[in-house]
Amino acid sequence: MPSLENFDGTKDPLDHLESFKTMMCLQGVPDEIMCRAFPTTLKGPARIWFKKLIPGSVGSFAQLSHSFFNHFIGGQRCGRPTTHLLNVRQREGETLRSYLTRFNKETLLVDGADDKVVLTAFISGLQSGDFLFSVYKDPPTSMSEMMYEAQRYMNGEDALQARDTGKKRRNDYADRPTEALESKPKMQRNQGRKREDRNRRGSNERFNHFTPLNAPVDRIFMQIKDDPALRWPGKLLTNPDKRAKDKYCRFHRDHGHNTDDCYDLKRQIEELIKQGKLQRFVERDQREGRPPQARPQRPPVEDRPRPPMGEIHMINGGMAAGGTSRSSRKAYARQIHNVLVTQKANKTPRLEDLPITFTEEDARKVVHPHDDALVVTLEIAGYSTRRVLIDNGSSADIIYLTAFQQMRIGKDQLRPIETPLVGFAGTSVYPLGIISLQIIAGTYPKQATKRVEFLVVDCPSAYNVIIGRPTLNRLRAVTSTYHLLVRFPTEHGIGEMKGDQAIARECYLTSMSSPGVMKTCQVLAPNVMIHKLNVNPSMHPIKQKRRVFAPERNAAVMAEVDKLLTAGFIREVYYPEWLANVVMVKKPNGKWRMCVDFTDLNKACPKDSYPLPRIDQLVDSTAGHKLLSFMDAFSGYNQIRMEEEDQEKTAFITSRGLFCYKVMPFGLKNAGATYQRLVNKMFHDQIGRNVEVYVDDMLVKSKENEDHLKDLKETFQALRTYNMKLNPEKCAFGVSSGKFLGFMVSQRGIEANPDKIKAILEMSPPTTVKEVQSLTGKAAALNRFVSRSTDKCLPFFKVLRKAFQWTEECQRAFEELKVYLSSPPLLSPSKTGEELYLYLAISSSAVSSALIREEERVQKPVYYTSRALKGAEERYSNMEKLAFALLIASRKTQAILPGPLNSASLTLTTGPRTADKSTSPGRLHRGVHSPMGRRKVNQNNSRTWTVNIDGSSTKEMGGAGIILVSPEKDKFEYAIQLRFRATNNEAEYEALLAWAETIKEDGSQESDRQKRFLSWS
Repeated sequence: MPSLENFDGTKDPLDHLESFKTMMCLQGVPDEIMCRAFPTTLKGPARIWFKKLIPGSVGSFAQLSHSFFNHFIGGQRCGRPTTHLLNVRQREGETLRSYLTRFNKETLLVDGADDKVVLTAFISGLQSGDFLFSVYKDPPTSMSEMMYEAQRYMNGEDALQARDTGKKRRNDYADRPTEALESKPKMQRNQGRKREDRNRRGSNERFNHFTPLNAPVDRIFMQIKDDPALRWPGKLLTNPDKRAKDKYCRFHRDHGHNTDDCYDLKRQIEELIKQGKLQRFVERDQREGRPPQARPQRPPVEDRPRPPMGEIHMINGGMAAGGTSRSSRKAYARQIHNVLVTQKANKTPRLEDLPITFTEEDARKVVHPHDDALVVTLEIAGYSTRRVLIDNGSSADIIYLTAFQQMRIGKDQLRPIETPLVGFAGTSVYPLGIISLQIIAGTYPKQATKRVEFLVVDCPSAYNVIIGRPTLNRLRAVTSTYHLLVRFPTEHGIGEMKGDQAIARECYLTSMSSPGVMKTCQVLAPNVMIHKLNVNPSMHPIKQKRRVFAPERNAAVMAEVDKLLTAGFIREVYYPEWLANVVMVKKPNGKWRMCVDFTDLNKACPKDSYPLPRIDQLVDSTAGHKLLSFMDAFSGYNQIRMEEEDQEKTAFITSRGLFCYKVMPFGLKNAGATYQRLVNKMFHDQIGRNVEVYVDDMLVKSKENEDHLKDLKETFQALRTYNMKLNPEKCAFGVSSGKFLGFMVSQRGIEANPDKIKAILEMSPPTTVKEVQSLTGKAAALNRFVSRSTDKCLPFFKVLRKAFQWTEECQRAFEELKVYLSSPPLLSPSKTGEELYLYLAISSSAVSSALIREEERVQKPVYYTSRALKGAEERYSNMEKLAFALLIASRKTQAILPGPLNSASLTLTTGPRTADKSTSPGRLHRGVHSPMGRRKVNQNNSRTWTVNIDGSSTKEMGGAGIILVSPEKDKFEYAIQLRFRATNNEAEYEALLAWAETIKEDGSQESDRQKRFLSWS
């Protein structure tokens, strides 16, 4: 028999069974041999389990497999959800091969992953770079195609790495400092000097493999010495007496060599540059190994440019010879009137005097007639940048901030400038600064490379870059808007850049539309919805004292005020009666959000009792749909007007002045109710059918994929009717799962929010009362997914009642809660008309229930409930606790069921609990349970119940007691009060008759009638 790893009880039993059966099928052995051979594949606890099997209890290998699997089911591998792949991301500096290996390992843990989902998760985890750019440029259609492209890219990476490693080894010896050689024996030094003399071809190539820098190494070191990425070296190992005393290295902090000659410092600077740092010290336009006027006829293969680092698509974004000062510009203007020019012309590289011409052949591919702008693609700082406008009327070269940010260049590299640009939206705009970037115009080999002084401007634009007269003159370029061409001389002939007519017209349409998103966001008409405060006139207006903010927060307040003024959401106000302060809250992305403290104003406003939807009901009605679309309104609250007479009541104070809202702001007491009233009005025909809305969270759902476009069309029509705008950055359309109201919803069901579970799993044991309160609050948010949550969290509540003391019971409960949440259940939504099962559980301190539905003979949880017993409730009998548990379940499941459990719309039947309690999806502990559901007892099943009865009598009345014991040894106690006088025997007969009626209803056939006479006091 082929070798098979022995099973010790800790691995997946199903995997072991399948491997064994596969090997046996290859041998063609019968069932009996498989039963005898199976124990040879077991070891340790698994072999002990097999030895304890009752002889003759195994009749077939199928029976043996069933017993084996049921016993070791705890080791079964639990498949992770598909969303787990979205957590696998390429680390900073990690190679593509390493990331691909990790991703494939995680894919094996996911069961039934769709190829499209795996492909999407793989792409979303990639770091920005050449490979991601190539993927976006030519998207693969399948994961196999992605693997093929990744393999090609990884082969290229390996080849370049091997080449760089070889060069580094060849240059290591030549790059060592002199003191490094002093530590070698004399004979080795002499041999090294001989080899160095033989191989030396001039000292100018000693450090030729280092990146050329635009500043001395010593000066660079003084600027980066406080950078935590710089690793300080150890002490020099050479003899101090033999070192040069007149040379000092700031990096080693010792004598022997100068800082500029320090090999260790140069090596670290090179490593930081390769990591993408210190780019401001890189000399980009230096050309090595070529004389100034050398011009080869054919460019060698090694000089071919590297592919662009990225590509900038649909993004909205030197100085002229006159200089920046007023006097220099006047002097420059007067030069044109001079008869004799005495100053020398700047030396420029001599290029062949080739004529630049345009013919009708050049205009053949241009659609005529046209008046389109000349928009080209240009490589700037290594990025292929589209939407570059060639503007002969511009006296400056401009790059817009959005495009500048895409190039991953820090703002700290900008040089300041005080001269404004005039002509942007009819006003003066001050640039953020100047930066020198390298551009490459044309296509290889007819290219021209120049260093251009760009002004970085922060304002909306349809273009990324504007190339003005300074760069056009340096390129000696000739433009033709008729041919949509730019031509210029190069060392290899006439180069050219062709204009893109389609992009030019797109830019024209964008320029003619509104420049900013907030300006296009119009408020709704007053007849649709308007917000009123209804301030109590008896309340005295309150003016809060102005708060002082730090410079950073104050700058954020000013920026937000400017944005709101531009959008028309606020206006300046004078002498307001109510006045509030602003509150700055930091967002997760590091930016600031401005809120207003309306605490005093809210106290004076009555509460709007407009009902908000039940979150549980919305989530349950959403789960089970194949396609979902999540939508979010753009500044949804700000699209509702404020009542004009209430506007000044929303006044707030800033260092710039007093302002009030013209639209409904966040923070008002009844803003949520007003917004819910609006969306209910907008989607009144769709809510519950294909739309669910909770305040500003909107969701479109479809049972079938083909219906989703129709549902979206209906929703967009409603949005268009009321002129409500969406925020595209926060919308997701046509997805199979997503986060809605704090839950993960999908076609499979409802899952707990992974962030909430992670918050508990990563918690350390509490050390203060406040931390225990935080733990109970986090656990309460997951009550719906936790069976018997009150019993699990009871030790935590005990800590809060007394002086803080974290006991062993608390620690054990804390660890058990973490284990439970490590594999939380998937809640399955109920369906109309199906039977539901309600499992009840009681304890001395709480009552719990689990609502279950059955699908393909598999029971799936729908809802968990749990409630602590208080006061007199703790003294309830077991039967009363069961009734109380049923009552609590009825109240908490009203959002799921068509009516309360006592409603006539529901049909309730009772039945015995299933015999196999270990597979109960309710995860309720052994105790007093009472399953509710339509389940009949099998008449052919000869199960035996045991009944114990007893009776008692008094002068006025009698009593009887019944104890039923099920085949599973569960006890059910009943007490009967007889409202007539009876002897002890008569009371026992009454108990016997009551028991007979009970078993008649349950359908039981047999019982052992045992009387147990008890003494009743």
